[in-house]
Amino acid sequence: MAHAEPADGRSTERSTIRPSIQNTAGSVYGASVQAGAVHGDVHVHLGRLTLPPPRQLPPASRRFANRQHELTQLDDLLACEFGTVPTVIVLSGLTGVGKTALALSALSRWSKRFSDGQLYADLTHPAEAAPAEILGQFLRALGVPADQIPQAEAERAALWRTISAHRRLALLLEAPASSAQVRMLLPTSPHSLAVVTSQRPLRGLMADGAHLISVESLDADGSLELLRQHLGAELVAAHGDPARELAELCGGLPLALTVAAAHAAARPHRALSYTVTTLRRAHNRLEYLSMNDDLSAQASFNTAYESLSEPAAGVYRALGLTPGQGFSVELAAAAIDTDLGTAEDLLRELLDASLLTEFDADRYRFHDLVHEHARHAAEEHDLPEDRAATQERILRWFLHTARAAASTVMPARRELDYRFFSSSPPYFLPFDIEDYNTALAWLDRERRNLGAAVGEAAPLGQPELAILLADAMQPLAIIHKDNGHTIAVDEIALIAAQATGDVAATNTIRKRLARAYAGQGDVQRAQGHVDQALRDTSEAGDRRGYASALKSLAILHVATGNLEAAEDCFLEVVQILRDLGRSRAEGLALINLGDALVQLDRAAEATEHLERARI
Repeated sequence: MAHAEPADGRSTERSTIRPSIQNTAGSVYGASVQAGAVHGDVHVHLGRLTLPPPRQLPPASRRFANRQHELTQLDDLLACEFGTVPTVIVLSGLTGVGKTALALSALSRWSKRFSDGQLYADLTHPAEAAPAEILGQFLRALGVPADQIPQAEAERAALWRTISAHRRLALLLEAPASSAQVRMLLPTSPHSLAVVTSQRPLRGLMADGAHLISVESLDADGSLELLRQHLGAELVAAHGDPARELAELCGGLPLALTVAAAHAAARPHRALSYTVTTLRRAHNRLEYLSMNDDLSAQASFNTAYESLSEPAAGVYRALGLTPGQGFSVELAAAAIDTDLGTAEDLLRELLDASLLTEFDADRYRFHDLVHEHARHAAEEHDLPEDRAATQERILRWFLHTARAAASTVMPARRELDYRFFSSSPPYFLPFDIEDYNTALAWLDRERRNLGAAVGEAAPLGQPELAILLADAMQPLAIIHKDNGHTIAVDEIALIAAQATGDVAATNTIRKRLARAYAGQGDVQRAQGHVDQALRDTSEAGDRRGYASALKSLAILHVATGNLEAAEDCFLEVVQILRDLGRSRAEGLALINLGDALVQLDRAAEATEHLERARI
């Protein structure tokens, strides 16, 4: 409270002076004069101006979708620690995944708990956001006069600890370069909260007791919810399939979804499918999903990439050339021709930069858009011959490992001939292909990656690798009978075999295709492959190949119910194989013959053939 007197010394009713600042809501802070009458000048003697509690947080996003799980985690952490210790929470994840939106949404829910202020600092550029500078900003915001703030960083930190010790404060600290940049800024009150957003997990803060919440991309439902918020529920409902494809093309990344929605909204007279088609056909999706530096998937990923060490940037580019999704440390080592220890260290740096996710023990994957960014980075920075060498090492590792797994699953199966050259680098095998079950599980887990490798081999000038990779996948096809995948892979392998003039491989692949098409009920395509294989092997005088093609014809007859014709074919196959001394193959054909005879209700004959198969 202060008092005022007239400047001319005449007596008047004593006036009450109150600190007042009036805001738009009608609240008054700072100096105000209440007096019945004023004669002459008035001298006001006040202390320091009292400021309202700072509310520095940016406004929460109006379009925020499907983060209930993370919000519940945050609520639980705050409820557990509030009032006992200062709470520190690190939100870590890929750039553009919505860490800031999540933090602001949570802090807006809790605003009443932090009556003494909400402070904000963007720490993206350490040179411009030194702890001493940020401390000065915080202290001034809490009412400490500028001339009373120490110049020395340590003294500022001590004053900050004192000022914050008994206040209910919430802080949002964005994109720090390290844990050390954050520690000095943390308030000391047990009723305080600091939320830190970072691409990196900031293990130093975790060691100090901070909690880590990983923020992932939105799932399909969350992506559609965000699109509804941007484009309207009616439009998304009316264009359900394009909306779902758009969500998939954006990989559930909120930044990408927001930009894509903005493109769609800017062309209201075009169907949503136009945006989807444009994005699908784009040579570089990231360029389309970028509007400016503040809303750019490309720029965000560039910043993360440029923060890597040169060796880590090299493995990032190399892994951008991997087919499919998901890989192991052994493949990473092959890609850059190094040892496992070095590969693990470099993968850890990519993990810390949130450019990579570890989704299982020793299993890693890129977000789809990050994978695309890594591939474009390789195209931009690496010579064509270097990229080709990297891709060949990756494909040969897949072949080496797939053949090892296939041999474990079916050790007696006849493989196409292949020799790894002495110049090939040493390939490290995964530890989990040592027995039948684990080797089969590896083939199943890597099925899509192996199929993608087949598709990439021939365009890279490696048709032999396409043929051999498809062949190595056969134990999986035989056991799981995934005819659709077998057809997709073997159609590519067939083109590669025909291009190289490899007749034996061509006929082997035709045999597999015939059985796969028959398994799908496509008799016409199956018959076409069988007939061509029979002609080719007959003209070449390849008795073993002819027997194999004839067996495929017999199996096709069984599938179409022509059991008598199947019996005749199987009997001819058995005779050819017996003449060639192929006892194992003969035994398998006898089993097929026995099965056909059982279906013909000729059990006694079937038993005879099955007994012979055991010899």
